[in-house]
Amino acid sequence: LKVNYESLVDWCQHTDYLRCNPKFFGASCFDCVFIQTTDKIIFSHLLFVFECTLEDTVLSLALIHPFDAPTGMHILKDKHLNIFCVRAK
Repeated sequence: LKVNYESLVDWCQHTDYLRCNPKFFGASCFDCVFIQTTDKIIFSHLLFVFECTLEDTVLSLALIHPFDAPTGMHILKDKHLNIFCVRAK
């Protein structure tokens, strides 16, 4: 999946490729992505990317494995570093 984005470092447009390949040079390679839902942003594993054509409209779709399950209490170190532990349901 080819993604164009504006960098927060130099404010220029850059291109990156997201990979989801079970045999990438002999090993699996599944990138992680941030997904904007209706109420929050979740961290997810990208599993499969495909297109679906309905009449004259082409829809780009992705199958993801969301890491949105609670992990318990946040320890003090996590709060200071602003790091969140995530896991799949």
